[in-house]
Amino acid sequence: MPKKRYEVAVNEDNAPYNLHRERGFLEISGENQVDYKDVYKWFIELVKVYKIRPLKIGYDRYMAGYLIDELKMAGFQTDDVYQGTNLTPILHQFEGDLKDGKYNLGDNTLLASHLLNVAVEINMNDSRMKPVKIEKRLRIDGAVSVFDAMTMVSKYHSEIGKKLLNEAE
Repeated sequence: MPKKRYEVAVNEDNAPYNLHRERGFLEISGENQVDYKDVYKWFIELVKVYKIRPLKIGYDRYMAGYLIDELKMAGFQTDDVYQGTNLTPILHQFEGDLKDGKYNLGDNTLLASHLLNVAVEINMNDSRMKPVKIEKRLRIDGAVSVFDAMTMVSKYHSEIGKKLLNEAE
């Protein structure tokens, strides 16, 4: 989260981002916008320190250009995820999975709050849906990241599906 947005959220909106930061669920990056270099470093750390290599990285095209170029040069496989009504099947799947108890957020209250801030806008002509904020000032970035990840799994399931089973080799 950019420093200025963090300060406003904590000091003016009384949002508990300071607690999320203390618990390691949030990092400050850049002054007024997230510095893509910090995001790049996070992916590199994920591989080098934690030995976790993302199979595919889904992203929103908005302001992702330089980050995606660097990730590709580092050997990561990326694909853009349109943040519109094409998410309809994913939103249906998420709702069903949620009702079936397939998600465990642990103590990640930041992600939980982002999920609670999401509403679904339904096009009355074709019943297609897209995620929207329940209030303009609220954040849904974490929720949209979950939807992006689900989209990548769905889109590339034939290629990566078996690698997602968490079975010992």
